[in-house]
Amino acid sequence: MKQRVITGALVALILIAVLVQGRFWLDIALGFIAVLAAYELCRAVELTRRRLLFAAVVAAVVVLRALSMHSSMYSLFLFGYMTVLFLFCMTGLAAFSDVTAALFITVYLGFFEFISHIRGMQDGYLLVWLVFLCAFATDTFAMLGGKFLGRHKLCPKLSPKKTVEGSVCGFLG
Repeated sequence: MKQRVITGALVALILIAVLVQGRFWLDIALGFIAVLAAYELCRAVELTRRRLLFAAVVAAVVVLRALSMHSSMYSLFLFGYMTVLFLFCMTGLAAFSDVTAALFITVYLGFFEFISHIRGMQDGYLLVWLVFLCAFATDTFAMLGGKFLGRHKLCPKLSPKKTVEGSVCGFLG
C-alpha cells in the first residue's frame, strides 16, 4: 500500500507538470503511455510471442498518435492497417483471435486521442482534470472496495488481485 501511495503521488506530480505545460507535452506523454499500454495489453493476451503482430500493434499506435484524428490520413492509415491484419489472417501468418486482439488493442488505445482533444477545447485545461479525477476516483474506490469487501476473483489469470466487489465499488465510486 505504501508503494502505491508513493507511486500515485509521483504520477500525480508528473501529470500536473504535463497538463500545465500544454497540449504539445500532453500529446508526447499520451504517446509514451500508449506504447507502454500496447505492450502491457499485448502481453496480457500473449501477443508479444507473435512478434510480427506485436510490432504491427506498436507501430500502429505510434503512427496513429503521430497522425492525430485531425488528419485525413488517420482513416486511410487505419483502413490500411486493418487490411494488413486481414491479410495476416488469410495467409496464415496469424490466427483470427490474435488479429482480433491486435485490432482491439489498437482501436482501444486510439481513445487516448480524445484526452488531447478535450485539452484543446475551450476550458479544456479544466475538463481534462475532470477526466483524470474520475479515473483516479474509480481506481481508488475499486482498490479499497476490493481490499475490504473482495471475496470473488474477477479474472485471476489476467489480474489475480482484482475482485468482482472491487469492480462494483469502482463503478459506483
